[in-house]
Amino acid sequence: MEPTLGNGKICYLEIPTDDVGRSAAFYEAVFGWRRGDFGGMPMFELGDRGIASMADMPPGTPDQVPAFWMAIFAVQDTDATVAQAGELGGQALGPPFDIPDVGRFAVLADPHGVAFGVLTAPPQPA
Repeated sequence: MEPTLGNGKICYLEIPTDDVGRSAAFYEAVFGWRRGDFGGMPMFELGDRGIASMADMPPGTPDQVPAFWMAIFAVQDTDATVAQAGELGGQALGPPFDIPDVGRFAVLADPHGVAFGVLTAPPQPA
């Protein structure tokens, strides 16, 4: 089977949390990250570069689930990667969807239930 995972590099990180303000204060103190904004979404910046976003916990998340970091990997084709992951024992935690000006995104889980995101960036203008 031909891999569809593109370069597979981590391209972004996200922290779903039930307290964005407290999470931001912690990481600002520990790493010196600044709190910024990306289209209305709180994010962390290191220098002039956005490095991670913060988000409220997804709806329906049980109260006992703590905040967590989610790695998002760059792929050449989100839909093909979702299909391949399924063939290899993983699963999509929802259908792939488009994020305007960001790309095509999906959240997957490996065969052990570890969640991660995959993202295909839109083509860059020439």
